[in-house]
Amino acid sequence: RLSVALGFAVGAGQLVALEVAPSAMLFLPAKGVAENDPRMRVGVTYSGCALPTAAVDSTPTVPSMLIMARIEFEPSAAATPVIIRLGFAVLANLSAGSTLALTLPSFAGATQDFIVFSDPVGLVVKGSWNATRAQLRAMVEAPVDAGRAVTLYVPSTVGI
Repeated sequence: RLSVALGFAVGAGQLVALEVAPSAMLFLPAKGVAENDPRMRVGVTYSGCALPTAAVDSTPTVPSMLIMARIEFEPSAAATPVIIRLGFAVLANLSAGSTLALTLPSFAGATQDFIVFSDPVGLVVKGSWNATRAQLRAMVEAPVDAGRAVTLYVPSTVGI
């Protein structure tokens, strides 16, 4: 849910366009967005009164970026640091500098940067864990061609 407070009055029939900057770190669903997805809704709260929501008239198709995604943990034991193996293939080329984000609710570990191992070797080497967001991020160091299978390995020494 995205909430926006306008600092100005909007007249009847006046068009309002909002653009959310990339720095806001909003992410589209990993499974993509269907064209004219009826689940996309907009609502207005005016003077403390919530008006009924309405479907957004049009949304573009955004294909999923990842297919065949899988995650494995070793060892399979609670309350112990694990090796995290994340495997996937990409539907579109990923350029160097792209970031993959994986949210792991209820996982623990100190916020830190670390080395991620990848197969093929060298595709991803920089990783980070944000304990507040429970988010693992990995930066793509070399281009990944569409259809390419990739496996990332986060060592148990990271302590997630």
